[in-house]
Amino acid sequence: MADGVGRGTICHATLPGGFVHESGSPVLIISRDQVLVETGLAIVLPLSSRDPQLSYPFAWRVPDQMLERASWILIRQPRSAPTRALRDPLARLDDEQLDEVVRGLRLLIED
Repeated sequence: MADGVGRGTICHATLPGGFVHESGSPVLIISRDQVLVETGLAIVLPLSSRDPQLSYPFAWRVPDQMLERASWILIRQPRSAPTRALRDPLARLDDEQLDEVVRGLRLLIED
């Protein structure tokens, strides 16, 4: 796992299956850091630069100026990725922002 890559980090990842860019797809890591170390896997949420036309809790807009272009975290599409596939940190959400994203995921899966 690359230095500076952990919970709350937006980074590039090469995800198994599906179309990906040569440099990898941007993802947000939502796993606790201890899980990353112990399992070698991360739970991630993909990002898209296309407006998903879905509101929260299905997607969450990354704050302006955090990334080079407007981006949305696709909360509705959690995936796992090997930690060795995580690289090139781009930005990091603060605790409040990360809590809002995780709260969105909980809204989708809990009664």
